[in-house]
Amino acid sequence: MATLFSGQSLHPEQSLQSDNKQHKLILQSDGNVVLYNQQSQAIWATNTGGFKPREFIMQIDGNLVLYDTNGSPKWASNTYNNPGAFLNVQDDGNLVVYRAGSQTETTNNALWASGSNNRPSGGPSNQIQAILADHNKYRAEVGVSPLRWSENLAVSAQQWADHLAQTGTFEHNRAGQNLAQGSAGAFSVTQLVDLWGDEKKYFRNGIFPNVSSTGDWEKVGHYTQVVWRNTTEVGCGLSRGNGNDVLVCNYNPVGNVTGQSVF
Repeated sequence: MATLFSGQSLHPEQSLQSDNKQHKLILQSDGNVVLYNQQSQAIWATNTGGFKPREFIMQIDGNLVLYDTNGSPKWASNTYNNPGAFLNVQDDGNLVVYRAGSQTETTNNALWASGSNNRPSGGPSNQIQAILADHNKYRAEVGVSPLRWSENLAVSAQQWADHLAQTGTFEHNRAGQNLAQGSAGAFSVTQLVDLWGDEKKYFRNGIFPNVSSTGDWEKVGHYTQVVWRNTTEVGCGLSRGNGNDVLVCNYNPVGNVTGQSVF
């Protein structure tokens, strides 16, 4: 079944599968709802683990909601006031909530979409390679090991990038995260990463947070995260909305730790 109709729900370990059998959406017993591709790679998730889920339901008001066993909502598509809306797992890997009565599954009929049809799968894309290469260029300059790509970090980064682009806000949702923003279409991903790299002109090698010639570590905080020696993984997401492109990169282990050296 590829569609969750109004009033239907997934319970723990139940799943939806695209018609071509290449994408599966599952409500995991840890409380996370994850979309996997044919290679069993996560390409989208609610990132809501750590609790006992009751159901992932397409409510009759049109809102897609994840509830815990206490009846508390943990995630929602915020598509309420659209009675009869339904969720579809598309063959291209996109999750879409469509308005009721949609005869054609088009953008005009979509109320919400995960955007996971545009996510890389089956190996590094040119965009991933560009982001990694630019990060590792700055790391090589200071003699630290290159970063590797994390799909798990990328999924959470993409979700936050989508949120920022859709809401027109610009704020962090976790430690170990870099944000960049520019006018839509005006910057390549490497140019957005270079906005962080350009902070090295203010960098002073020392023990964090005493790492800026200005006396303010936030003037170099994006750069220090890029080159932080103990960080080994990065995953990023790019989204467009409200006239801007937003790049979010998440890092593990997190950098900018007080009392530690940058490299």
